Amino acid sequence: RLCRKLRIPNMSGWGIDRELFEQNLSKMAGDALASGSPANNPRIPEHHELVELYRICFDYDISGEERQG
Repeated sequence: RLCRKLRIPNMSGWGIDRELFEQNLSKMAGDALASGSPANNPRIPEHHELVELYRICFDYDISGEERQG
């Protein structure tokens, strides 16, 4: 919601290739966990939750309209 409010472009808007992005999701999530950064949150996300967060960041709608489904 904050990204939409501030109109921060999603990752696809930055020109990141979806296929390459999908191929690297597991490594990205693993690297995030290994960095220790997620431990700064009240609840440490699991690997699959980080993958889903990355997917949301890839193509969320910056217009402010909520997705259906």
